[in-house]
Amino acid sequence: MQILGGVLGGSFVLASAVVGARLCRLCAETRRVAELQIGAGLLLLAVFGYPLMVVARKAQALADPTRGGIAFAAALCLAVGGGLIVAFVRGVFRPHARPALAVLCAYVAASCLLLIGQTFGAGWSGWALRQDGPWAAARWLTLLPICWGAPTPRLSPAGFAAVSLWLAFLPPDAYTRRLRRRFEPA
Repeated sequence: MQILGGVLGGSFVLASAVVGARLCRLCAETRRVAELQIGAGLLLLAVFGYPLMVVARKAQALADPTRGGIAFAAALCLAVGGGLIVAFVRGVFRPHARPALAVLCAYVAASCLLLIGQTFGAGWSGWALRQDGPWAAARWLTLLPICWGAPTPRLSPAGFAAVSLWLAFLPPDAYTRRLRRRFEPA
């Protein structure tokens, strides 16, 4: 299962790197913001944020402060990359919708609060070692750019698939406990 996860994760990072770089290059030619938002968002999320977070959580040979610093850099990439993708969705699919602006502002505010809360709470070393602290809520926050990606206000098919895969392979602890309680033999 770890090999499959590594192959799929590596494929995701590689595809995001190629598409993100091409979109950023297209932005350099066209000077349009949308290409920069989605291209830089993909690069920050998939090429930098996710791999750095894996290193922070799994590289036990590194010192704890180093792992904490890597976790902070990863979280910053995830927050900014997700914000760029939400801004892209708002600008392209819902440019005049006030609720879309509210979603973007809420995403940015929540990201900032989670980053600050983790920094001054359990700290980033705590996150890298035990996944302690407010940043645990960012699991749900990072799904917003994917789930909200459809031009309609409802969950997109890609978002539904992403949520389903996430719950199947990377479920939050509360969800796992709930399922265990529900399906444990009496």
